[in-house]
Amino acid sequence: MRLQQLSTLALCASVAQALRNASPLFAYSSVPTSFNNDNNDQFASGSQVSSAITQALEACPADAYILVKQPHVSALDFGSQSATPFLRRHMVGNDSTSIYHASIPEVVGEVDVKMLQKMLVEKCGATLVEVDAARGIIRSTDSFPQVITVEFPALPESAADERAAVLQEHDNFLKAIVLYLPTTSHLTILTTTPSLPSTSSTQDQDQDHPHYAADDKYQHAMHTDLKRDLHSHIRRAASNSSSNSNNNAALFEKYGFLSPGIFMGGLTVLLLFLILYVGVTAIAGLEIPVMAFSKEMGPSGQKKAQ
Repeated sequence: MRLQQLSTLALCASVAQALRNASPLFAYSSVPTSFNNDNNDQFASGSQVSSAITQALEACPADAYILVKQPHVSALDFGSQSATPFLRRHMVGNDSTSIYHASIPEVVGEVDVKMLQKMLVEKCGATLVEVDAARGIIRSTDSFPQVITVEFPALPESAADERAAVLQEHDNFLKAIVLYLPTTSHLTILTTTPSLPSTSSTQDQDQDHPHYAADDKYQHAMHTDLKRDLHSHIRRAASNSSSNSNNNAALFEKYGFLSPGIFMGGLTVLLLFLILYVGVTAIAGLEIPVMAFSKEMGPSGQKKAQ
């Protein structure tokens, strides 16, 4: 029983790891083709999909082949209706120019676009058309058949709204390619590669221990709480050590008895005291003769009296 449980857990872990390395594939065409997903398969390997597409393209069913590669996406990125309206309209059958469409939500492994391009050139004699998706430059040609290879830049590792906005720009660019084709016979295959972790350490950890994205939120919150508790302990220990050192310090090291205000006040009082001392000393040093206040009794005094 335990061996069976361990085998089941190992199988679940391998399936979860495979799903993390999976990404969707979309195909639509204005001409009939043998590539289909009538069984509504949700999972397929990249080699199986490449082999099935190669067999379908060997018949050279269209005049224009558009091979699109979108790196670092998942099926969730295409879930929003506003992210890829042009692609969604073809995949749900609302576009009259697309009589055929197929999709596989989870393709494990990468579809070899270079091999498909080489096969179309050799088997169908297709002409390569240069497309610079980064600068939005399309160099068209009137020769048929032709194969148009478009490799979009990777989506940013940011919020879902920002990823959806970039994906919508790529969808509009693909729409311009299809609308300005000089022929109505076209087949479009959109391949993707799975999203990559933000850091290599996270990737290594995920390979050893598969987990869900929801777990990261709780782990991040837990780590944040632990960091806060650690910092509070450090601050508390520092305050306790400083208080203990203050208690053991000498009196004049523990308290400040002479501040700049006290020093300036003392100098002012000393200056005023010196001024007062000089003034009192000067007044006390005055000498007045005693005879200055007596009456003159001689002849000169009598004359002044008359």
